[in-house]
Amino acid sequence: MKIALFGGSFDPPHLGHNAIVFNALEYLDIDKLVIMPTFISPFKQKFTANEQMRLKWCEAVWANIPKVEICDFEILKQRPV
Repeated sequence: MKIALFGGSFDPPHLGHNAIVFNALEYLDIDKLVIMPTFISPFKQKFTANEQMRLKWCEAVWANIPKVEICDFEILKQRPV
């Protein structure tokens, strides 16, 4: 199985994120695209929304798309990964 990972803060998810998702699904030879919001991004000191809200946003935007899975692995770690 070929899997691609797309991590980010998704604070909030925007059209650029959406373009990446749909381009990955169209142009990459993958069986699954895993979208993984960060708990804390190493590139940011704070977020506008907490991690649970950002996870819910990702689920609302992309969870019903075939071949897409939303993963809470980094959020469950409760630390930068």
